[in-house]
Amino acid sequence: EQTDIDLHHLDDMQRSEFIGLDMIKTTPQSFAVGVTTVKGREVECLATVGQVDKSFENVQLYIDGPTKCAIGTASTKRLSNVGAWPNWYLALQEMIFAHPEADAYLIFQDDCNLVHELGEYLSATWPRNASVVSMFCPECYADKGPGWSDVSTHGRRLAGAVALGFTREAARAFITDLVVSRYRFEPFKDHRGLSGDGRKHIDAVVGDFCKRTYRGLFVHWPSLV
Repeated sequence: EQTDIDLHHLDDMQRSEFIGLDMIKTTPQSFAVGVTTVKGREVECLATVGQVDKSFENVQLYIDGPTKCAIGTASTKRLSNVGAWPNWYLALQEMIFAHPEADAYLIFQDDCNLVHELGEYLSATWPRNASVVSMFCPECYADKGPGWSDVSTHGRRLAGAVALGFTREAARAFITDLVVSRYRFEPFKDHRGLSGDGRKHIDAVVGDFCKRTYRGLFVHWPSLV
């Protein structure tokens, strides 16, 4: 008789051994970084890119749809508007293919206000059992106290995709995950029971992935962006 096991009740080492994943041995020291934006948000995007450039190298801008805006950084421009989720997912794929050696991959949306020296802070504090981190923390997580908090069990209730980071292993697993890769064509219902059109709800897809695959998902209070 098979017994279902809730791996979220296991400690870090037990969970790692059960699913065959190693806890990260060192915090990420090298990052590939992307910023996603869409036509009409040039002012916000310029401000965000300027801040990201101060903390990170290897920054790439991913623009959803045609625009004449001259950002001044490396960019990928979609010929037509594909939607927030497809643009974000394609951005992560491109970052992984362009920088397979990176320890972690960070994607910021175009309305971020980064804390000073964010890269150094992440390298120093990234939780050992975190496959994915959210640097944005809305008020709904404020009761968890300062620092990093595990929200792996929240699944599709994850709030916010403003600034997400993936370890190398988690990023590669994410883009090749069947449910994730088919979300554009087979969108699932969110935590409210509502079905989308496969063009948004980045946070729900990321939260669902972490819960299904028993990967650590952490948010930081106060917000780092």
